[in-house]
Amino acid sequence: MIIQTLSNYLTSANTTTQSKKLITTMSTFIIGGNAKTSSKLAQLLHASNHPIVIGSRSGTVAQPEGVPTVKFDWADEGTYGNAFETGAKIETVFIVFPPVYEVMKPWTTFIDLAKSKGVKRVVQVTGTASIPGAHDNAAVHTYLADSGMEYAILRPTWFIGRDSPYISMIISLVLWSSIRS
Repeated sequence: MIIQTLSNYLTSANTTTQSKKLITTMSTFIIGGNAKTSSKLAQLLHASNHPIVIGSRSGTVAQPEGVPTVKFDWADEGTYGNAFETGAKIETVFIVFPPVYEVMKPWTTFIDLAKSKGVKRVVQVTGTASIPGAHDNAAVHTYLADSGMEYAILRPTWFIGRDSPYISMIISLVLWSSIRS
């Protein structure tokens, strides 16, 4: 549904050339490219001609073909900047919550880097128990809220299943500023 909506928007007589260009030039960096939700999001965004860069620990993903992929490993800070070296103008980052025990250091390092590289929005999939002040997950969310970037925090219980209708909600959150601009 969202792909059809985006397609209609791009071909609309009311859409200016400038806003069409904005949609097609701003990229989304998808971290965790081999995960179920990330891979589905990548396939759908790629099918709608939205530029993406995919990060995974191996630096490769099976689908979609022809999309720039980079090595991104939460345990290796040296990989955090790889997506920004592809030449893509990354406006949005989609993050599957880091699979590390001590999350604050890698999180703050990456968020600070992303912001310094011009990222405007972070869409994060996180654990279900994310109560402010309760533990590291909440501290991560507070740091993101205090960053000044637009953000959305999603809980997996909202969209369990690879073909869930909630994938459209995720795509809307990723593309929201580009479409409304």
